[in-house]
Amino acid sequence: MANTYERIYNAAPWCLKELLVSLEAWRRNRHRRYGDYAAVRRDNSFDHYRLPFEAHRALQLESLQALITTAKAKSPYYRYLPDCVHSLDDLGSIPVLTKSDVRQHTSDMITQGTSPNKLWKGITSGSTGTPLTFYVGKTGIRERFAIQDEYYAIYGCEYGTKRVRFGGSKIAPSDRPTPPFWIINRYDNQLQMSPYHMRPDRLALYVGKLNQFQPLYLTGYAHALYNLGKHLVEHGGLTVQIRAIFTDSEGTPPHYISIIEEGFNTQVHDVYGLGEVGWAAVQCPQGKYHILERTCIMEIVDDDGKPVPPKESGRIVVTDLTQTDVPYIRYDTGDMGTLSEEVGCACGWQTRILQGIDGRADDLLITPSGRRVGRLSHVTKPGRGIRESQIVQTAPDKVVIRVVPLPSFDSSSMEEVVAVARMMIGENIDITWETVDSIPRTNRHKFKHVLREFTPNA
Repeated sequence: MANTYERIYNAAPWCLKELLVSLEAWRRNRHRRYGDYAAVRRDNSFDHYRLPFEAHRALQLESLQALITTAKAKSPYYRYLPDCVHSLDDLGSIPVLTKSDVRQHTSDMITQGTSPNKLWKGITSGSTGTPLTFYVGKTGIRERFAIQDEYYAIYGCEYGTKRVRFGGSKIAPSDRPTPPFWIINRYDNQLQMSPYHMRPDRLALYVGKLNQFQPLYLTGYAHALYNLGKHLVEHGGLTVQIRAIFTDSEGTPPHYISIIEEGFNTQVHDVYGLGEVGWAAVQCPQGKYHILERTCIMEIVDDDGKPVPPKESGRIVVTDLTQTDVPYIRYDTGDMGTLSEEVGCACGWQTRILQGIDGRADDLLITPSGRRVGRLSHVTKPGRGIRESQIVQTAPDKVVIRVVPLPSFDSSSMEEVVAVARMMIGENIDITWETVDSIPRTNRHKFKHVLREFTPNA
């Protein structure tokens, strides 16, 4: 079906493309915002997070018990589950669900009696660019979009107002030489802008289209917004006032945020989640990542699935509490993170705080001694005239810093970049740099700032 749609779309004139995009948005909305959606939004109001933390934990346990009861009785994959969990600590006795498990047992995960029209099919690129097909229950999808709409509304950005999305949609062939590099989804009042075509000599065209469309807010890949933000810092030209920017789908290095905020003259709010389990944490107005305790259970665990103490990095594992049609219990996101010791903050939300999102578990650098190194977003900050960069470990003892230069690139500044990298990575590792024309993306056009090109102990 998707391939048929894509062939029709590619062959259609532009006016028909816009109609097809709007029809597809209508189809998706039948899963996202159906029935008594207003009531679902009220149930997911962020005002609930002002309740005491103990209230969230009690709700988690109640939801978890219902999820396990259904999964054990109706999902062939989960027949091994205990008859009941008496506390949230009991969750740790259940094996972690990996992406490999999902690939091999997708049909067995679906609860018996679930109608196919109650499922949403999604595809992610996975940590290595290998697609992962997954399914989510329709009620879960509706709740996820209720959370999204409620979150955006906190910052005065209501669903239905004009917005721009920088996502993975293939709006036009990547070799298209002239605009449009964007398309209007009139059903959702959304302009979709392609990250595939953002060459330096075209960025002014993107700015012009933003000025013409007059969006209230922007969402999407931090990397695309960073490229455009950097262009605005250097050249200006934006006349529309953007109320807020929401980044998602890929890691957002801190130096990206400062450039985006300066270029667009607005605040960036980042969210953390995956298509399989939905949003798991969002930034509050104070900039802290609050775990969405009412709709998921997040754990930070070691390689054996055992909890690690706060302030210690571990694997992010999430249990989705929004639906039971396709249970995701202790799902290994493939990301590394760190919990804060504090609960709640000045914003009033009483939840645990995700102190750091340390990157993909598969993409952390691994030194010859076995030490894992993450949080490398500041390595290239001393570089002058860098459009984008990627830190690549090509062998246990070799790291290459690849940079896409701007016309103003200062090669002498790379000495300080390498020095910072040596300080952070340490050990006897050969660190070099090189210029490249572009940084490859995954097949979903996601950007990886840190990449490991070898398998440890292989």
